[in-house]
Formats: sequence, structure tokens, C-alpha cells
Amino acid sequence: MKFIKQEIKLTVENLDPFTSFQEHRHGALLPNTIRALIVGPSNCGKTNLIFTSLTNINGIRFHNGQYYNHGLHSDQCLTLLLQTPVHSVIDRQLPVTLTSRNRLVTKHYMDIDDYSDTEESDEAIDDFDHLAELVAFPRRAKIIRERPDHFKVWRDDEFLNRFRLNKDTNNAVTPSQKLLMTLRYYATGSFIATCADFAGIHKTTGGKIVIEVSKAIAALRPDFIHFPTTDDEIRKVKQDFFNIAKFPSCIGAIDCTHIKIRSPGGDDAEIFRNRKQFFSLNVQTICDSKLIIQNIVARWPGSSHDANIFRNSDIKQRFDNGEFKDCVLVADSGYSIQSYMITPMLYLITNVENTFNESQIRTRNPVERFYGVWKRRFPILSLGINVRNLDTVQAIIVASSILHNIVRQFGDDQPRVTEEQEHLIALTLFHQLHDINDQGRNQSIHRNRFLNYFNTLLST
Repeated sequence: MKFIKQEIKLTVENLDPFTSFQEHRHGALLPNTIRALIVGPSNCGKTNLIFTSLTNINGIRFHNGQYYNHGLHSDQCLTLLLQTPVHSVIDRQLPVTLTSRNRLVTKHYMDIDDYSDTEESDEAIDDFDHLAELVAFPRRAKIIRERPDHFKVWRDDEFLNRFRLNKDTNNAVTPSQKLLMTLRYYATGSFIATCADFAGIHKTTGGKIVIEVSKAIAALRPDFIHFPTTDDEIRKVKQDFFNIAKFPSCIGAIDCTHIKIRSPGGDDAEIFRNRKQFFSLNVQTICDSKLIIQNIVARWPGSSHDANIFRNSDIKQRFDNGEFKDCVLVADSGYSIQSYMITPMLYLITNVENTFNESQIRTRNPVERFYGVWKRRFPILSLGINVRNLDTVQAIIVASSILHNIVRQFGDDQPRVTEEQEHLIALTLFHQLHDINDQGRNQSIHRNRFLNYFNTLLST
């Protein structure tokens, strides 16, 4: 066994017979290797080589009058085995028992013995070294211990003695309490201090909680507010709109509404004042026939025109790029008619035009109903968001729209509102004063295909 001889010579050189193997460079490797070769009496018919200078394997216990209590597995025993002359090996064999892992180690020894001094043999020796290291340093099994709950294990005096703090030193606000306080703020539109008193916390903490929870919910926007993109989604939305008033190819109803806010202050504060003379954000939304929001833009000041908001929106860019093919949006006369934006006619003459207008208005009705439902569920949107920071205001608006979609999906009942709240909601539901001129040639081209459709529908 060429490799064993070379390895033994390398290891025994400059090795004191009673030096601990753990202190030697190969100390952690060779003892395990020898244990892999010599384990004990055989009960499976396997054989392996032994050193002939030992007339009795148990005689290793008595060497120079010394008795080694651990016998074959002691460091001294292994040292004597390594110091046995190499030429005296192989004269005698002793049956041994090998474990499955150690048989694998022995097999690699035998395979390496047949190799010549080539690069392949060096690679095989490297592979064996890696395997022998696995034997020498077996991986310890993971032990998962049960962690004690120190708040329950120790009495109050024991807890104080061990941790130097009482159990009641910190009474943190739980996530559920944070969420409920924020929802209370959305539902009442009152001062944050009032909602904080309701939750039993300081108003400063209450303000931080509203910001934290609102931004956390708003971050879920991609999961709950998205425009239909797959063929199945588009087909279903178009069919739902068609079932209302037989208006074809409609994928969404678009409009804007004003969300009342406090003056943001600064030089640009007046651009947030709308024509009703209160500060607001003009929020654009697109919804489907089930009043579920598909798209929302909540960053424009109250003085902005609806058409200008759409003109600068991402959803318009997607329509311009042809992402939705022949699908259209329905809108009121505050928008310019385009190939994908159909508005009602201002001047009606024929029966076909009346039918077209009636169908278009009824198909657009869900977005107008949506604003009433949205603001009745969250009165803060009409009573006023009493927060100066615009980022927080936008987060509250988006968060409430996400909550609205969740509620619509679960079919919750609409909460009751007072007459005063109804009046305040009505004040924020108004449209632009000036309609867009829709009598141009291009406008007629875009609308004519729908007029032809309704003409055919009336003729049948």
C-alpha cells in the first residue's frame, strides 16, 4: 500500500511517541484513518492488513511495561502502530469490522495503491484527502433546543434580579393596535390627537403611527391596484362593461375627484386651491364596472385640469404605445376624444346619437358611483386630511384606495354616514366648468365607428 507507507513515513518523522495527535499536522487525520482500517473483530468476512510485530493486538496495552487504558484507540497505541517498520507489514491479516463510511475509505486506499505516479494518481490522492477529512471531522448534528419565554418563566422579582428591568417597563403598541388607530383616523377624519386618545397613546406617537401604517399599506399598491393586461382579464372587463349598456370594447371608466387637504404652506400653496376655494389634490382614477380601482394618480394640485392630469400620466403612454390594442376608456366631456378615449356628444340630432350618448353615460357611471362609495367608507377624504406633509397625504389616499379594493373583493357592506357627511361628500364631487370642443374632424372619426355600431344595433 504505497500511499499508506508514504503517509506513515511523513507522519512519524519528528513525532514524539507520546505527542498528542491533535498537536501534529496530520494528527486529526491519520488516527481516524487507522480507526477506519482497524475497528475490531470481524463478523462480515472482511479482511485487512495488520502489523506482524504485534503478536497479539491486545498486547498493545503492554509496551515497555506500560499499560494503556484506552487500548487500540489511545494516542499511544496509534503512535506505536505508526512507528512499526513498514517492511514488516503485510505478513499477517486480521479480520476486522468496517462501517459503511470506513469501507469507503478503505476502498479508496486500495484504488490509490494501484495507481502510478501520474497526475491522475495525484488527483485521486487529493480526492481521498478530502474524503479522509470528512471522516476526521464529521459534521455535528443540529440540536434545536426549546427557547424559554423569560416573561413567563420568572416571577416579577426574579425577572428584575436577572434583567434589571420590570416586565412592565415597556408596553409597546402592537401592530393590530396601530392598524386600528389608523383605520379610525380614516373613518372619522378627526384630529390625530383625538384618535390617539381613542387608542390610549400620545398624539405624537399617534401621528408617527398614521404615517408608518399608511406608507406600509401604500407600498402594497402593485398587488391590489393594477390595470388588466392578460387577454383573459381584458376580455372579462370588456364583457362586464358591455353588460351594462352594450357599449363595446370598454376597458375602464376614467374621471377625477378632489380630496380635501389642509394648506401645504409655502409659495406654491395657492395652486392647491380649487375653484370651490378649498385646498385639495385632484386625484385621477380608472375603475371597472365593479367599482374596483385599476389605476390611480394622486399627486396633482387642486387647480389642475382633468385632461392635463391624463395627458401626463403613465397610463396614457401605455395606450399611445398600443399596449391595449382596440380597447377604449369612457370619460366625460372634460377630456379630449381620442382613438382610445370616448367622450359623450355635446349636440345631439339623430336617434343614433342619443342612443350612443345614453350608452356611454351609463357605461361611465361606475366611476362616478365609485367616488361616492369611496368617500362614504373613508370620510377623511371629504372632511379633509389634516396633515401638512404632502407625501403622507398621498400615502393616505393610496392606502385608502387599496383598502377599498380589498373591501370590494370581500363584498363588505357599506357603512352608514350622517347627513352632514353626505353634504360634505357632495361638495367634493364636482366636474370641470369647461367642456372640451368635440366637433373637430378627428373627433368625428374616432366617434363614428361607435355611431356605426349603434346604427347597426338599432337597425336589427
